Amino acid sequence: MALFVAQSRLEQSACALEALHREWQDRYLSGRKTKDGGEFFTMEREGCVSRYLIRRTLRKWWDINSPSDLHQALEELFGGDEPGQFPAWDISRGLNRVIGYGLKCQYLTVEEAQPYWLEAVNLAKKCYGGWETYGRAVVEGRFHWSNDGQDHLFREALHQLLTHPASPWKRLEWEQLLA
Repeated sequence: MALFVAQSRLEQSACALEALHREWQDRYLSGRKTKDGGEFFTMEREGCVSRYLIRRTLRKWWDINSPSDLHQALEELFGGDEPGQFPAWDISRGLNRVIGYGLKCQYLTVEEAQPYWLEAVNLAKKCYGGWETYGRAVVEGRFHWSNDGQDHLFREALHQLLTHPASPWKRLEWEQLLA
């Protein structure tokens, strides 16, 4: 179970919403020995990924080349009047990948991240009634985004988050999400 350490209730809420992505990543890495994303994620988890590699990843997967591109991507994920087709997937990957990577490569400061965290939490609370419905929606969105056979890892991660006593979803009730 991945630890999440956050300073404020807002950060706790954002970390809890991205927990499914982190749990999947741990499962994905456990048997991975290739030189693709597995190596990158392992380096990231160990804190050895350079800003250059993170920026290259943002450019490749998100077409983000600058701080302004990152802000635009976040506005598209969280700032619209109507949520996209799979809002839970957008929330999870937006928090984990776009904001997380943006902070790591210094395209974004913690202060700049706070309004996006709040938008993500508000969107989650607007669209879902609890951790289970949110988690199932993340898995469904992941399946539609990429049917690469890894959905079982997301389902395992979801089960872990819903049942493990040390889960951030057990420590922070849905109703406690700051919105």
